[in-house]
Amino acid sequence: MDFGKIFLRALKYPLNLQVFVLLLVVNVLVSYSGFYLTALTNPSNVSSLLALSLSLIPVLIASVLIIIFLMALYIDNAARYFAGKRTSLLASMPAAKKKFLRLLGTYVLMMAIFIVFLVLSIAVVSPLLVMIGLAALVVAAFFISLAPYIAVLDKFGVFGSIRASIRVVKKNKLNMLVFWIVYLVLSIIIGLLSLPITLGYALSPASVDPATLILQSLISTYTALFAYSAFTNFYLSVRKK
Repeated sequence: MDFGKIFLRALKYPLNLQVFVLLLVVNVLVSYSGFYLTALTNPSNVSSLLALSLSLIPVLIASVLIIIFLMALYIDNAARYFAGKRTSLLASMPAAKKKFLRLLGTYVLMMAIFIVFLVLSIAVVSPLLVMIGLAALVVAAFFISLAPYIAVLDKFGVFGSIRASIRVVKKNKLNMLVFWIVYLVLSIIIGLLSLPITLGYALSPASVDPATLILQSLISTYTALFAYSAFTNFYLSVRKK
């Protein structure tokens, strides 16, 4: 397994200006909408908090749908980049349109699996069983983490993508473990760059300069594109075997 190629190309992929700007604009719009809605709300007023929560529901739904569509777009585009093909986002648009519903369904099924494991973990009384349940949740995440990428890059359906992810990870457990370790280390290093901004926004949202949200969006955009590319590269590498 050529991890150098996988991660070097994943780190370089977001540096394409065309690729980067689209997701950056979306992230900035989402960040600013959340910032202004929070700034206009009095946290001590229950009715104000309720109004904020209700007003965020349409924004949240729209954001999720847009992000899922963009993920399909970028997975296909990252696969093109990894294969040395044309990396225009327009070239990946047909695949994104075709695979959007499949990817959305795959994520819904994955979230359902995670929620079931999480509820079962929390519902038990014994601390030992809670730890076992949480460990099972981590293992489940490990084995189905390739499902979204398989849904876009192959012809499997929603359930088929989950099964294919489990099958692929089973055959490549050691490589997958090494991949996750390297991926998490690199993600933490990248994430540390935005830590001061994130903490400041979490502690006092109204006092944060909106301009800082752009800096956070720059880092979060790079992180997201790095993740899409890294997982795409890994799957394409094991699929060749």
